[in-house]
Amino acid sequence: MQLIQLRNQKDLTEYARMFLMENYGLELTHEIKVNGRLTSSYGSVTYTHDYTDVLSINIAKRLMEYGHQGVILDTLKHELIH
Repeated sequence: MQLIQLRNQKDLTEYARMFLMENYGLELTHEIKVNGRLTSSYGSVTYTHDYTDVLSINIAKRLMEYGHQGVILDTLKHELIH
């Protein structure tokens, strides 16, 4: 089993591209951000004003700093399937 290390925004974006293509045949069309303002959740999705499209996926900075890699992966996958 290969250990995946997600340490920064670039790693999150690369993994998200691979995950979406391999599992859903989709290309990543929005930005993945590490967000220091998320304090009560591990991740979130930001939508356009009319909720017709995703603007960005946000992963909590504290999760990136202190979280277990498995929790980071699960959170990213959860937000990707919104």
